[in-house]
Amino acid sequence: MSVALYNRSCYSLLQSTITIDSLVKYAVNNGFSAVGICDRNNFYAANHFYNLCKKNKIQPIIGIECSFTYNNSTYPVCFYPKNNQGYIYLLHQTFNNSVFTYQQLQNFSEDVLIVFPYQSLIYQFVINDNYQQLESVFSSFSKNMYLGLPANNKLLAKQYNEKLNYYINRYKLNSVPFDLSLYQSEDYFDSYKALLVMDKASYFDDEKIKYSSQSYLKSKQQFETLFSKEQLFSSDQFSRQIDLHLEEIKSGLPTYQNNLVSISSNSQYLKDLSLAGLKKRLNNNSSEQYLDRLNYELEIIIKMGFTDYFLIIYDLMLFCKKNNILVGAGRGSAVGSLVCYCLGITHIDPIQYDLYFERFLNPSRVSLPDIDLDFCDDQRNDVVKYLSSKYGYEKVASIITFNCFQNKSAIRETSRILKGTNSSMELLLKIIDDYDNKNLKEIYKESKAFNTIVNSSKINQLLYKIASQIENLPRHVSIHASGIVISSKDLMDVVPLINYNDNLTVCYTYDQLEAIGLIKFDILSLRNLSIVRNIINSIDLKTPIYQIDKNDIKSYQTLTNGYTLSIFQLESKGMKNLLAKVKPTDLIDLAVLIALYRPGPINNINSYIANRNSKQITYLHDDLKPILASTSGVIVFQEQIMEIAVKFAGFSLAEADILRKAIAKKDGDLLSRNRNKFIEGCINNGYQYNLANKLFEMIEKFGLYGFNKAHSFGYAFLAYIMAYLKTNFTSAFYCKTLDEYIGDSKKTLELIAEAKLLNMTFSKIDINTSIDKYLYKNGSIFLPFSYIKGLSSNIVLKILKERDERGEFKDFFDFYFRMCEHSITTEEVGLLIDCGAFESFKVNSTTLKNNIFVLQNYYQTVSGNDKLKETVSVPVLTNYKQDKKQERKMQYQIYGFYFDDDPFSQYRKQFKDCVNSNSPIEVNRNVEMILRIESINIRKTKKSVEMAIISASDSLSTVELIIYGKRYQMYQNQLKKDIIVHVNVTKNINGNFFVNKLEVLED
Repeated sequence: MSVALYNRSCYSLLQSTITIDSLVKYAVNNGFSAVGICDRNNFYAANHFYNLCKKNKIQPIIGIECSFTYNNSTYPVCFYPKNNQGYIYLLHQTFNNSVFTYQQLQNFSEDVLIVFPYQSLIYQFVINDNYQQLESVFSSFSKNMYLGLPANNKLLAKQYNEKLNYYINRYKLNSVPFDLSLYQSEDYFDSYKALLVMDKASYFDDEKIKYSSQSYLKSKQQFETLFSKEQLFSSDQFSRQIDLHLEEIKSGLPTYQNNLVSISSNSQYLKDLSLAGLKKRLNNNSSEQYLDRLNYELEIIIKMGFTDYFLIIYDLMLFCKKNNILVGAGRGSAVGSLVCYCLGITHIDPIQYDLYFERFLNPSRVSLPDIDLDFCDDQRNDVVKYLSSKYGYEKVASIITFNCFQNKSAIRETSRILKGTNSSMELLLKIIDDYDNKNLKEIYKESKAFNTIVNSSKINQLLYKIASQIENLPRHVSIHASGIVISSKDLMDVVPLINYNDNLTVCYTYDQLEAIGLIKFDILSLRNLSIVRNIINSIDLKTPIYQIDKNDIKSYQTLTNGYTLSIFQLESKGMKNLLAKVKPTDLIDLAVLIALYRPGPINNINSYIANRNSKQITYLHDDLKPILASTSGVIVFQEQIMEIAVKFAGFSLAEADILRKAIAKKDGDLLSRNRNKFIEGCINNGYQYNLANKLFEMIEKFGLYGFNKAHSFGYAFLAYIMAYLKTNFTSAFYCKTLDEYIGDSKKTLELIAEAKLLNMTFSKIDINTSIDKYLYKNGSIFLPFSYIKGLSSNIVLKILKERDERGEFKDFFDFYFRMCEHSITTEEVGLLIDCGAFESFKVNSTTLKNNIFVLQNYYQTVSGNDKLKETVSVPVLTNYKQDKKQERKMQYQIYGFYFDDDPFSQYRKQFKDCVNSNSPIEVNRNVEMILRIESINIRKTKKSVEMAIISASDSLSTVELIIYGKRYQMYQNQLKKDIIVHVNVTKNINGNFFVNKLEVLED
């Protein structure tokens, strides 16, 4: 029997095109009872490969290729664990170690088979008949060491095998067929070659890169021609020694240590904590409804074995509370759990908002709980460190992910190495934009334009062939953005690990962890939460943030008016328009909008708005009204589907959740069974067959896009909190939000423009007031020193330290002489002058700039000489007339907006019909604007007609103006950067504005 042992998969990144699916399929098609995998320095694919082989009744043989040293030279070596003990041994040995000594190989565990591939150490000795070295090596061979035999398809390999056979017989050595495979078939050679080229950041025609020709997966018949029967029999013997059972290598959650003698068990402790939390939440007014729900949830949690999971998260919440770490109000289906609410894990009452525990944990569907936790982005590491210190650094780790070639990146990368034409690549990429979530082969079949471009040249055909073959292959390793695992055992005894950027990281992807008993904890970092925390820390908030009034009319008005910048989930233009139409008045409205404003359900928005504005909504049946009234008769949430199934068909909530999942996953068999059950249940409850059929069609249609209600409420609550803070603590909101976007000029200008519309005033940087962050003082927000590009953070710290230690600067002389001691440069002083930092000294910037060198000469003359200071007079500043227009222009260039002398405000009084650039403007509508031209890009159309694409701003936002044809010829001589213009424009469907008329107001 032949066994292909030496197959390198695509998880040897950029070294192979062989996917795990294609490798197992190859084994099945060729009738192999066993197949091997041997990736370079990693076990990334081990678990997936093992499970897929077992599913197809094939023996998985898992290896890893590393290196070893012998007489200062390095050679490849392959390790194959014979059993679970050998696998775990290798996990320990290969953790951050891929090079061994030959002496270490001699002392390797007997649970590991060692194979020396062709062209390794032995090759050098055999091919050169170096008998002395061979005798030294072979005499030290252990019974677990094997010589890998290459296929007899090359002259050198054939000669090597013939010579090697002599030594094998002489020293009674183990040998095994060991043909290296790097791509699926001969047709994949170009793609394999392309990956190697990409790895070397080179080009396809680079002759220096060496490739392994004929290293493709061989058929069973090919194996039989490339190796003798005896050799093939040895591969059978090799595989028989391997008895791996990875499904037995498991861990689980650590047992939570409550350290309370009075508590008999963790289950009792969880019950006690939950009950105490309920009493606190309801101010000791626990109703029967809440108690029944709590006991029901606790019974399921304990029965399913998740007690410790909840206690671990409760303990984490306790740590955060004690260390002033703000945790999010909740996200995901966990928001539907009353136990989570009582333990302080979430902060939304699930009963008040009709949220279901079964959407989170279903006793009829065994699945692990998944509680997503939001933390401030600058405190997430503190949370992970706490978990590591509490449960053990060897038991807590991040989770690996693989960034793969997508359809676009495959085209781009392949085009680069082929030195293809950019025009062809851009055309292909543009077509791909119209085919969401479709792979290149599907697009090739469906798009005639795509097909035409591909077949227009041989280079394009090769481009498509390679790109379509490498699409979805992993290209590099990364870490899951939020996933953390906590194990009861040392993780190195359970899973392969790497140390990635100082993060202990498990090498199985998150979807493979559940099967081995490891639960993923989602520890997410959220910038919005950092902003909320910073605002709370800067204000006197009388009520804890999650207990604020959820019905503040002014806060909802802020959203309706479109002031949604930096409001979680609500700042897009489309969402602003939706808020203006819907005019939300409570948390339910916000949750609905967040659920609807997504691809798919967005098509239901018009029906929702029409129903909301209608006095009479028509329902299929009156019993739907209490279920759909809050969403204006439209199914928006998955939980509504569950409610309909319970009400009409008599499903339990657990059964309803299974139906919900079948619809979402388009599971045909499960859907069919549930359809019959649903209709039968409706009829048994007294409803007509036709109604039951229409109901099922309705929930099946809307269920494809239904959103998790619990998740939507979690999002809505955070959005509302930010709106509440923006409305009631406006200055603090903008100061702390702007702090978060220091360095992001586009976002900064947008926030400043919006703040001005809410009557916030801004002050220029002031040498005696400004700090390194935004500061609200005397009714105005002072911009920070960090706003000035080119001013080093080091000199800013020195200015602040000097001011703190020796008091405010009395005048420009005082500033200059004191800061010269800190080595401030003339350029840095010039930047401060240009931005108006010295305006409080009542000396204009032209005078200051023209006197810098006078002051510099004086300082250099008297510096370090007290006698000269007494005799040399302090220079008197020569006054210069200030060019206010030039000063305003300079400060606009620095700040990106105008302060007191705002020409936009002046011109808007003159042209009263003008609209702001951020105003909602309908397509094809003619409007007038006052704008400042930021940049001009001259192009030609396909018909060689000149046109200008202009970026223009009115300090509120930036728009794109387009002038072409006769109008461009009319205005081309007037178009200049930095001029202020009055334009009449028409908005097109892409959001651009075509210029009809243009008038220069100020140049």
